[in-house]
Order: sequence, then structure tokens, then C-alpha cells
Amino acid sequence: MIDIHSHVIFDVDDGSRNIDESLRMIAEAKNVGIGTVIATPHFLDHVLNPDKTMKNLKILLEHANDTGVEIKLGYEVVLHPLMLKGTGIVKQYTMNKTEYVLVEFPFNTSFELSCKVLAQIQQNGLIPIVAHPERIETLIKKRRLIRRLKDSGCLLQVNAGSITGYYGEKSKTVALRIIEKKLADFVASDAHKPEYYERYINAFNKVTELTDGEYAQKLFETNAQRLLGNPGAQFDRITNTDYITNLKLRSKC
Repeated sequence: MIDIHSHVIFDVDDGSRNIDESLRMIAEAKNVGIGTVIATPHFLDHVLNPDKTMKNLKILLEHANDTGVEIKLGYEVVLHPLMLKGTGIVKQYTMNKTEYVLVEFPFNTSFELSCKVLAQIQQNGLIPIVAHPERIETLIKKRRLIRRLKDSGCLLQVNAGSITGYYGEKSKTVALRIIEKKLADFVASDAHKPEYYERYINAFNKVTELTDGEYAQKLFETNAQRLLGNPGAQFDRITNTDYITNLKLRSKC
């Protein structure tokens, strides 16, 4: 399996605190059958100290060389209104230097302004992967917006912990609904500590139970292989870079 969302680089954000914890995270990932982890430090934190991120990644790669788990670099770009005048920079912070970028709606700022940032990212030719939509309060309250994000050309990544109920019943209900309707494109750990990977197998089994084994395989492996192996790979989505801009006017997204 491939985990596309993990805060495994130590001492750069609210994820791993030190190299030992990072190595424990990698060991736990391997234990549940993950062969590749994409490290996705928070973009806003990275901007404050980019040299430290690259330095700590290099140390991690050296220590993890013989673990059997491949580590690649991506970022989790926060859709903060401060980025409205500089979304072009996001091209430097994509998933493994592809056209895909993992984005997160901030928990404490305007959803409408975040949509404007998202639209600009799309207009710059990038394909957003929306991290854990099931945890965003606006999307929990207005679930129709999740489908509209999908229809806009975004891909959707659900957290394994949401499927198992770690983030509460509301997030679990929305996550399972996204899975049942087959709107999700990826399931990932969003791991900040080693124990996050304990939920992975249960999440895989739940997805298989709700849908089928083929769809579960897509969410946990196949789609991520396409993402990493073929930057031009097409997922089942509608591409319309103006859709979100129009959407926010119609439904206050």
C-alpha cells in the first residue's frame, strides 16, 4: 500500500518530534503493509524554515534506507487567505514533483476565502487533492459541497482514522458516506505519531465491506501508484478550473 499523507519528517510541524519517532512511524507503516510513504509537512510551517525541512528529510532518508519503506516528498498546502496573492509558488510544493498537490481547508478561517485560493491553484494548472474533507466543519454541515468539490476537478483523500471513528461520529458518518458513494480517491493515514497506523487495516476492511475489494485497492494503492508513476494519469473526475469560482457564488462555498 501507499500512504500519500504523513507527517513523518521530524521536528518541522506538529508531526514526528524526533528521528526515533519517525523511524517508529515507518516501522508501523511497514507492519500494516505500506511500502511507500509520502512525507507531507505542512506548507505554512515549511515556509518559515525550508532549509530545516530538507535537512531533516535527508537525515530521515539516511536512517530509513534499509527499512524497506520508500519515502517520497510532498507537502500539505493550507488554503489560507494569505496565499491569495501568491498561489503560483505552490507549484514548488506538489506531490513528488507531479501536477498533484495535497491541500487542506484550514479549521479556523473563512471557507469561502479558502475556495478562492483553491480556484487559483487550479488555474495555475495543478490538480488539488483535498485532505480529509470529512473533518471540515463546513463540509460536515453542507455535504453537497463535497460532491461539488469533486465535480470541480478535485480529488478527495479520506483519513483512515475517520473511517474507524477516531475523529468522532460526525467525521465517521461523513467519511463512510463519501466511501459508499465512491467519491473518495485515496485513503491515507495523516499520521502524526506511530499509533496512527494501527487504524489502517481496520479502515481497509471497512472500505471493502461497504464497497468491494477493487475499490478498496484503488483507495489504498492503485490510485497512488498512478499519481506517482504517471503525472498525466487521469482519474474519474471532471476538470473545470472555473467551477469552484462559480460554485462559491452560488452556494457560498
